[in-house]
Amino acid sequence: MTSQNSCITINFMKKLFLIFLVLFIFLVQNNSKAQEPDQYKITINKKTVITLKDWSAESPEVTLEGKIVLYDFYGPPGYGENPDEDMKVSYYFLVLKNPIKFEGDNETKTIKEVQIVTAKGTKYTVNKNYKIKGKLFLPSSGFHFGELLIAVTE
Repeated sequence: MTSQNSCITINFMKKLFLIFLVLFIFLVQNNSKAQEPDQYKITINKKTVITLKDWSAESPEVTLEGKIVLYDFYGPPGYGENPDEDMKVSYYFLVLKNPIKFEGDNETKTIKEVQIVTAKGTKYTVNKNYKIKGKLFLPSSGFHFGELLIAVTE
């Protein structure tokens, strides 16, 4: 092998190494960005009320207004896969007078109803308008059927 061929091979290896290094850095940066929690933003009546990196007790209290409806769902064990065996559950939802703008998870949605989470045994009159005060949160269990939920505080 001549020294000229040797130099060409070394230069080629250096370029190849640099290409792989740049590709590696690019992939690591994109992967770390994907693991960062998204920023969630809730807008009610054209006013931003929540901007959080996560959903926790830090969520501020909001007041929502709308009509109460009662929806039926299939619960455990199959959540509708085996209707004859699955538990039937009913949950109150608030159909919002003013929809909520939800920005998060790389998308923007209009939320027209929220599932109401209350103390067990709380009853509402269906098709009646209510003002509900509570803290908004995202679904986190098999019993959360709404895209957005409100934990009633009063």
